[in-house]
Amino acid sequence: MYVLRRHLAAVLALAALLSEAAPARAGWVETRPTAHAAVVDVERNGTATVTEELGIRLRGGPLAELTVAGVDGDAEPLPDATVICTDDAKFGTVPLSVTRQPDGSLKLTVERERGLRTGSYVFRFGYRTDLLKRELIRRVGSHVELRWVGPRLEDGLDSARVTFRIPEANAAPMLPSPGASGGAVNDLDELGGVFVGNLRRAPGKDELEIVRPHVARGEPALWRVWVADSAFEAFATPPSAKSKTILTTRELGEAPRERLLWLGGALLSGLAFGALLFAKWRGFLRAAELRGTEARALVPLSPGIRAALGGVLLALAVIAGGPWDAPTGVGLLLLAAMACAVLHAKPGRPQPRGPGQWLPLAESDAFARERSVLPGRYLDGTTLRGALVLGALLAGAVALHFVERRVSPYRAVELLLLSSVLLPVFLTGRARELPLPPGRDAQGVLERVLRGLRRRRLRTVPLARLPQGSTTPDELRLQVLPRSALSGLMAVEVGTDHALGVGGIVAEPYVLLRVREGSPCAAALPAQLSFQRGRKAEERVAVLRPKLPTVAETVSLVAEVCELLTQPAAKTSNRSASGKAASARKPARRVSPAHAM
Repeated sequence: MYVLRRHLAAVLALAALLSEAAPARAGWVETRPTAHAAVVDVERNGTATVTEELGIRLRGGPLAELTVAGVDGDAEPLPDATVICTDDAKFGTVPLSVTRQPDGSLKLTVERERGLRTGSYVFRFGYRTDLLKRELIRRVGSHVELRWVGPRLEDGLDSARVTFRIPEANAAPMLPSPGASGGAVNDLDELGGVFVGNLRRAPGKDELEIVRPHVARGEPALWRVWVADSAFEAFATPPSAKSKTILTTRELGEAPRERLLWLGGALLSGLAFGALLFAKWRGFLRAAELRGTEARALVPLSPGIRAALGGVLLALAVIAGGPWDAPTGVGLLLLAAMACAVLHAKPGRPQPRGPGQWLPLAESDAFARERSVLPGRYLDGTTLRGALVLGALLAGAVALHFVERRVSPYRAVELLLLSSVLLPVFLTGRARELPLPPGRDAQGVLERVLRGLRRRRLRTVPLARLPQGSTTPDELRLQVLPRSALSGLMAVEVGTDHALGVGGIVAEPYVLLRVREGSPCAAALPAQLSFQRGRKAEERVAVLRPKLPTVAETVSLVAEVCELLTQPAAKTSNRSASGKAASARKPARRVSPAHAM
């Protein structure tokens, strides 16, 4: 046993010796960036020395080289690049050789025979670049903008830091406001995020440290700084006598022309929205009067004041998104402006009807469609014309979004948010919320019920109620005539009630069963049915409702009632005991006395 242990120890020692002496070979390697820091030391002639520190968490190995993509295209690597291990204090400093690849990336080769194994490392390397020649230093309005693009990391970072060392000038460098760029460099302007800056002024150089909370996966982070003209030789002479280097504010719209554009845009937006609200109210008010109901607004103010208030709120939202740079204020002002645009119709109460007469009608007359054109249809999103107008306005907003996106993604997104004020204008105060004209409100439902009853081979005739002294019907029903009905059956009718649904006022069908009191037909019906007095003294009326207010359930209920009332009395009593017909009625709903008329 002692010999076996000695041999195993010798084998393990030999394996360790071979592993130490063997050169680093490719193996399973997983790298994840953990931190990135850079110092961009800019000279007055526009050249810069970039020194970067890249934290890497390594698993597996050995790692012999690391490729850093997205560096400056004209990078000239500097010597003295190193890598250290933060997990092992005895690791020391290992040199790196930096070479530039044809695709513009930098390859960091570890000058260590065994490579790097699992652990946390910090790679330090540097290079020189000409920012002015690559137009990363340029004039934007009344100031000079300095840009630098960091490396592209496949896994992203939770935090990144860049320190700009800029030649001393008469004004301190500062961070630009979001969306204030004068143009795009490789479409990177839309990568602006939340930055935190710390300025340190020293003789000869000003240091501005910028921290970015997050860098997305594969994102080449863009860093921007505003500096004074005197910091660089190429911009030391002002372009004109009227142009001055003034860096005293971080807000948008510092130039008078830009302030005028913002104020003009806010004024036009407010006037247009106020006029739109007033036109919408007038159209919806006239349509509600034609349908015999009352138009109301969510904000209980007079139409003129409410339209003016909505316009002012929208104008303030435009200014809050521009010169004030207050996104939260934009959202609150937009919600208030949208509230001013919400309209609705007051639910109407059924009016008592005068005497009238029920007469059969031909199907062509009963279901003839009358095209009623209501005012305000161009501002109703549920009509064809209103949908076209809304679609055109939203398409224009999207087009302006893509145009503005090239200059300022920040303002482009705000433009889309501002266009949301159109939704309550076109999607509230709709014609579908208004009651339909009497006699025409149930045409669609009853016509489908008629077709379903015809497929069941049930004779059905449309009935219309004509008020005394009028030729226009105020109610429409269907009368079903079952064959071989039991004695005492006077009529089976299908009518509609109304309810306010999500899409507007909807028709709910019901079934009226008219029988003679004490007749065999009345005895054949379930005892659970509730009857009331009908048009005549001996007539009794029961109201049956389908389980669901749909056309299919209504047709099935009518077919079941007709089958029940055409069978022999002995079989009818058995069906009555089962309670099948009574299950179709909803006991929780009240029966309107108007149904018996």
